Amino acid sequence: MRFGTYTHLAAAVLAAGLLAMAPPRAQATLLTFSGIVSGNSGAYVDLYYDGGYACTNASSPCIVHAGPGPNYGITFSDTAEVFLATASSVHAFASTGLPSGTGVVDSTAPFTMSFMPGYSSLSFYYASEICAVYNPCTAADETTVTILGLGVDETLTLPDALTYTEVSLDIPQAADALQFTNVSDNGVVYAAFTDIQVLVPEPASLSLLLAGIGALAVIRRRKTV
Repeated sequence: MRFGTYTHLAAAVLAAGLLAMAPPRAQATLLTFSGIVSGNSGAYVDLYYDGGYACTNASSPCIVHAGPGPNYGITFSDTAEVFLATASSVHAFASTGLPSGTGVVDSTAPFTMSFMPGYSSLSFYYASEICAVYNPCTAADETTVTILGLGVDETLTLPDALTYTEVSLDIPQAADALQFTNVSDNGVVYAAFTDIQVLVPEPASLSLLLAGIGALAVIRRRKTV
């Protein structure tokens, strides 16, 4: 094979790598909570998205409600309770404008979603009517989500949304948890969440780029020998 042919081949591989890097592809993990519950009964997400089980109770030991679920490496605190949006116990605001599935986290207490560091972005849908109840509504009343991790502590306030509204966040790679607060008062739920999606960069693009650079290095070495 002539040197020029080698060069063209290496250039093609490098170009493929650069195209893959811009924009980078991403692997998406979407949590709809739809496979956990049925009817009017709720369940606690717990370890369902870590290859474990959703529970009918918040305390240990877990009384199995559903599972095992998919192993995404994502866990929820034992306060994260999920219902069908159509359940009789769920407020009307939590069933309006659902994006895809029918399961919603409709918890009576603050809850935390934990995951391995390395995700690049995160999105979720929420509905809230807390400020419709507290009038006038202060910042202390509003639902919040806090991004947590090593050296990470960022809080976002969620305004009232009587139909499901999407929130998208770029998160630090060191982030390993989301904490949802002010979701209820005195046992009455004022906020609901669904379609939580996390994205991790696709490593294949980097591999293609390195392959192209490596091929050019081999051609350069052959030319100088």
